Amino acid sequence: MSLQRSFLPSPIGDEVVRADLALTPLHQVLEFKLGVVITHARETVSAVRLGRREARDLGCRAGEPAFESERVSFNATGAPIVFDRVFIPGDRFRITRELHYEGASA
Repeated sequence: MSLQRSFLPSPIGDEVVRADLALTPLHQVLEFKLGVVITHARETVSAVRLGRREARDLGCRAGEPAFESERVSFNATGAPIVFDRVFIPGDRFRITRELHYEGASA
């Protein structure tokens, strides 16, 4: 389990709060209901210690190790659309990456 908070510009956010995000992922609401297409994102993941609020919401103790992901998602014109902050307790985190290299022969 993780704790995610998403922040959106007011005109978009005002529409998103009307959607049932328990049933429909945010990116689908943006694209299919609002016509907002996310084309790229920048994400930074850091090792942190949980603050009181995040620990309480995650059912952990304050000060426990965790990972914090901060991601900004952009549309095709480069405008920021979503800022996400996610906290993942250290014992619940796993990274899997698939890498592709330009110019490499198959």
